[in-house]
Amino acid sequence: MLRIPLVLRIAVVFCAGCLLPEVDSSQRTDAGTSTSNSAREQPDSSKAAVGERDASAASGGAGGGNAAMSGKSDPAGSGGSSGAGGSSGDAAVLDNNAQPGAPCSTAGALACTQPGSFDRLKCDGSSWTKADVCEIGTRCNTEDSSQIGACLRTELECQGKMPNVPYCASNVIVRACGSDLVSSRNLTVCELPTPECVDGACTCRNVCDGTCRDVQNDSEHCGSCGHSCRDGACISGECRAVRFARDDSPAARRTQLAQDEDHLYWTGGAGVMSAAKSDGATSMLIRRNMSGGGIVIDAEFIYWSDTSSGLISKVPRTGGSPIDIATIPEMTGDFLAIDGKYIYVPCHFEGGAIRKVALSGGAPELIASEQGVVDRIAVDSQFVYWTSSVQSGRGTIMKAPAAGGPPVMVASISGEPRGLTLANSELLWIQGTSLMRLSTAGGQPAVLAQTGAASVLAADSSNIYVAGQNLLKVSASNGMSETLVGLARGIAGLIVDETSLYWFGADGVYRFRK
Repeated sequence: MLRIPLVLRIAVVFCAGCLLPEVDSSQRTDAGTSTSNSAREQPDSSKAAVGERDASAASGGAGGGNAAMSGKSDPAGSGGSSGAGGSSGDAAVLDNNAQPGAPCSTAGALACTQPGSFDRLKCDGSSWTKADVCEIGTRCNTEDSSQIGACLRTELECQGKMPNVPYCASNVIVRACGSDLVSSRNLTVCELPTPECVDGACTCRNVCDGTCRDVQNDSEHCGSCGHSCRDGACISGECRAVRFARDDSPAARRTQLAQDEDHLYWTGGAGVMSAAKSDGATSMLIRRNMSGGGIVIDAEFIYWSDTSSGLISKVPRTGGSPIDIATIPEMTGDFLAIDGKYIYVPCHFEGGAIRKVALSGGAPELIASEQGVVDRIAVDSQFVYWTSSVQSGRGTIMKAPAAGGPPVMVASISGEPRGLTLANSELLWIQGTSLMRLSTAGGQPAVLAQTGAASVLAADSSNIYVAGQNLLKVSASNGMSETLVGLARGIAGLIVDETSLYWFGADGVYRFRK
């Protein structure tokens, strides 16, 4: 038996293909060529597809990252959920009849089972087959032609909405989400005569005096029919006052307003200011560096205090140079009171004191001492009244004869009294969240109305006006309250005349017609 060396046997095996008869190229059939090419090219195509998917996942595309993190396979070859801007690596077509088993012709094409669905299909060249399911928070896209079949993030606004069903994006904007809930679009902006969006349609919900009214923005029918903002503005159904006179000095320096028939007066950081009631035009009466203080007026003069210097000064209402009439060191002086003879001033020293200064000038006279923290002062023809807080959590209403005499406690209060005002022979103040009243003749304090937290009061012959989060009008006869206007921030210096209310805001004086 012939023995063939091992090396030759190996050579023969490796060269077995060399012994195959050569086929003439002219004898190869097209089918053979197609088969041969397919056999050689398919592995490369598969590797390319895998490479594209791997590259898509590695590139950090929103969809690829989501699919990788979720652990879901991606038979559609789209890189999973594409998120914002992701795209599939296969062809995509819109086929509204795509269902598992339904015929298709474009191999690798993607489709959705229906608009807004989670299920995705892939064409195998002859029929649609189930591919995968979009993650929670995404939907199969049928609207963006560049990303049909991709899993796109659902717009937050469209979550819980129905496709192509109008809804109210605000009280005036009608919107609708697309079929796949991936995006939304504006349909219309509601205007008169149907200014409000209700249940996805522009309609008129408030007919006032036979006319459709936008009660969110109509200053004559603000919040409800017939509720007028006077010269204020209606914003989101609430009346808001508008600035009447500008003052750029720090708001903390403005604490008290005074008035006559035609003008308002106040002190600011630069001096004494005035504004015409007719149009709000402002002017500087006295230019003087000040830390602010109180201000009062009589028939001839305007009087004011400067808390930094302790000066009490006056100037004729007709104009002229200022006249300093007294100096009171350590006065608080943010609020003054006046009668026909004296100005009354609260002070820090002597344990909290009340002093008076003659209108013509002279040495200050002591009314009372050891009163603790004095907040407000009021005066009538016989007495001076003030609020006092001697210990934390307790307060008193005090009075003393204007002509001189010992102080007398009018009322003891649980809590600190705020905003003392004298009107119609009654003392009025805020205690906690209650508006309190007490006759100057004596008796027991009584609750007139619940007003919420507030600290500023003013009164006319019929009503008390209380400023907190809102400006309220409270009937002096029965305590019924009405909200006049919303206040964006705390106010100071509230006063009232025959037609209007005035107060300090952050950037000047505001007015609201009663």
